[in-house]
Amino acid sequence: MYNNKLMDKNRGNLEVTDQELSHRTKMIQERHQEINDIHDKISCINDIYKELGNLVVQQGEEIDIIEQNTEKTYINTKKGLDEIKKAEKKQVRCLIQ
Repeated sequence: MYNNKLMDKNRGNLEVTDQELSHRTKMIQERHQEINDIHDKISCINDIYKELGNLVVQQGEEIDIIEQNTEKTYINTKKGLDEIKKAEKKQVRCLIQ
């Protein structure tokens, strides 16, 4: 009789253990899914940062080109102004003579 009660008691513990095991398994699966979701989001953020890095490099190159063109424009404008001044002096000399 005592043996049967012990077995019944142990079976009850097994049922609770099975329920607890089922609950823990469900919790583990949920955590696993959450970890996978976090991993996917981090991968997405990583891709965004890589793309931003590429854009920064590309824009840096474009800014360098703009800077070079601006310098060339300044030099050419200065040369053009010098030519206008020379032409003006020649024109004044022609008018005086």
